[in-house]
Amino acid sequence: METTSTGSSRQRSSVATIDLDALDCTICYNPLQPPVFQCTVGHVICSSCHGKLADTSRCHMCNRDGGYRRCVAVDHILYAITVPCPNAAHGCAARTPYHDSHGHAAGCPHAPCFCPEPGCGFAAGATAALLAHFTGTHGWPATVMWRGRAAVGIPLQEGKHVLSLLDADGRGSHLFLLNVAQAGEAGLVGTVLAVEAAAHGHGDAARFECKVSFDRRGTGWRQSSTFGVRSTNLSGGLPADGFAFVAPNPPPAAATAASVTVTLFDISGEPGPPGNALRPVLPRSRRSRTRLSAQQPATTAAAVLLR
Repeated sequence: METTSTGSSRQRSSVATIDLDALDCTICYNPLQPPVFQCTVGHVICSSCHGKLADTSRCHMCNRDGGYRRCVAVDHILYAITVPCPNAAHGCAARTPYHDSHGHAAGCPHAPCFCPEPGCGFAAGATAALLAHFTGTHGWPATVMWRGRAAVGIPLQEGKHVLSLLDADGRGSHLFLLNVAQAGEAGLVGTVLAVEAAAHGHGDAARFECKVSFDRRGTGWRQSSTFGVRSTNLSGGLPADGFAFVAPNPPPAAATAASVTVTLFDISGEPGPPGNALRPVLPRSRRSRTRLSAQQPATTAAAVLLR
């Protein structure tokens, strides 16, 4: 890995090339972080590895006596050498010290999300670009949802459906993907995913809950499922597990396609502008439960609890 830096004002025409591997610890091979220690010959190690050495009286590489001492000069060099964010192609203009580049990338707001279509390879750091790709390139239907009115009816059919959640002023968009797949005689299985970079710092904690309500008139089948919405940047494609609701296959003579009502609940606890909040979160006693009302065997209920 290499980077370049210009010299002083008298030498702006010269460019120095630096092999960044030289700035890695000689024990753990991670980027050196101040404070740095070096032996009498000059072999350097990070402070973490220095604290783990069984014998600090001699160098681990050259075996010279004399132990290690702080190397302030290398500390200054480490702070001076900066590298561009790996998300520069997606709009990030930040430059960070080499030893802290991973820390910035973990929280970079320009981290990309990906297209889950096999072989596509599209990635974007902006929700609008990803939405345009889903609808324009792949033709996936899309529905706009508004905070305060975050409940929509969607045709229940196999495939992908994009949900774009907007604030009342049209900003603050969140992107969701409703994925429905065929599961043979069990019917249709589906889930709702929040498409966002893992860089937002929310970890695995769900920021949204989703309620999917299904009512097929004429069959007596009614279902309501509430589940935490998994966040993913789709870098590995669509999750192979985690289906949150099941709906029966339509009767052969069905004249119209069935539909589901999808409602989103913001459970992040983050304050927002008045009037832009989603509908209130369901009481805890009603969460993560699936209710059925139909002439179905008792064993059918277990299949609906696929998560």
